[in-house]
Amino acid sequence: MAFGINTNQEEFDEEIRKSATSIKKEFGIKVVREKVITEFCNLFEEKIINRLN
Repeated sequence: MAFGINTNQEEFDEEIRKSATSIKKEFGIKVVREKVITEFCNLFEEKIINRLN
């Protein structure tokens, strides 16, 4: 499994420009990437653990 989270990117290559976005483009805020990935991983782990129990 692989995925990406665009955080503060505002410009995208032409071939994905119509479908790609970022947190900054959608919400108008600049985020700290490390905090986003930490929170995402914590929530993901919690969901996996809950499904296994």
